[in-house]
Amino acid sequence: MSKEARKAAALQTISRFVLRARLVQEHSLAQDKLALEKYAAWTMTFNLIVNTKTGERSVEMKPAPLLPTEQVESAAARVRPLFLKDDGVHYDKVLNVLSELVATSPAHRKEVADLRSKFRIADPDYPNGRPKTARSEPSMSNKEVAAAWLYGHLLPTPLNRALQSP
Repeated sequence: MSKEARKAAALQTISRFVLRARLVQEHSLAQDKLALEKYAAWTMTFNLIVNTKTGERSVEMKPAPLLPTEQVESAAARVRPLFLKDDGVHYDKVLNVLSELVATSPAHRKEVADLRSKFRIADPDYPNGRPKTARSEPSMSNKEVAAAWLYGHLLPTPLNRALQSP
């Protein structure tokens, strides 16, 4: 590929990424950073219930606050291409193009490396999902939790239909 063709392809990749980034930035969830921080900082809470007659103890979990499903699905659809390796706007491909374009500037190369690091922190596939806090095994990656929620709660299964029946 000629130098001019490589440059045109690089600019097209960057242009497609910028368009995708604008779509993400304009989403209603991205507009309300406080709401995002609130949901991201949620901690599990529960009540310990003690039967005073029997001494039996039980735990009542408080439900997690959830954003509207449609809003989450819409945001996921806008963000997904940035994290799909086969997509032309995958962050690694875009950052590789940027690295090539700024190869002569150490300061810019460092900025690209910093951006790559930030994307990888958010990438559910790198290297094995987002970093996990110390906890006892077994544990699940973000993708496994999302799939369990999606298939367990949204899609009709015989068990879900039975639980929802009056």
